[in-house]
Amino acid sequence: MTPSLSELAARRLRRDVSAEQDGAEYTERRARLVRAATEGRGRGRGQWLWLLLALAGVSVAGFYVISTDRATTFTAGEAPGVVGAFYAAPARGELPLRFGDGSELRLRPGSNARVLRSEVGQRSVVLEAGSLQAELGARAGWTWVLSAGPFLLESARAELELAWDVASQAVDVRVRSGSVSVRGPGLGAERKLEAGEQWTTQGDARRP
Repeated sequence: MTPSLSELAARRLRRDVSAEQDGAEYTERRARLVRAATEGRGRGRGQWLWLLLALAGVSVAGFYVISTDRATTFTAGEAPGVVGAFYAAPARGELPLRFGDGSELRLRPGSNARVLRSEVGQRSVVLEAGSLQAELGARAGWTWVLSAGPFLLESARAELELAWDVASQAVDVRVRSGSVSVRGPGLGAERKLEAGEQWTTQGDARRP
């Protein structure tokens, strides 16, 4: 059985304090020993607690780094994606761009795009020509920016279809779910599209 603090203090008193000392001094020495024993155990427990908290913090940080690193990567078809690379869908098939957080862009046949940024908190993709279907925002708190001609579409979470006709300079946006903010020439500050809405501009969409 583990001795109590009082028993430990009493043993040290019997060893260290002579029988001739009066009751007051004995009582004071006993109180000091009990305080010392209590503080020693408290420090030991505190050190173990801080060690456990530090280990937990390292584990959480490591998991976050690994999770974030995976979320910022993407694939083009079956190959690892490269930021800045030019991607073209085949004439008779789609090309999926799948991101580590679960978001996905599908380039329609004959379409091409470029991933400009895939970083913590933000992704940016430019649709060079053609159309795509997108499911954005699988990771909360991140922002997506899609470019089509002179127009920028920004969203935290949305399912949408985007088309850009280079020849006619026309943009078409259809929002299936979520919301999208559109900025560009002729729109003033911005235009917000909600689920079920469509927005189209026909021709003469010049870059500001």
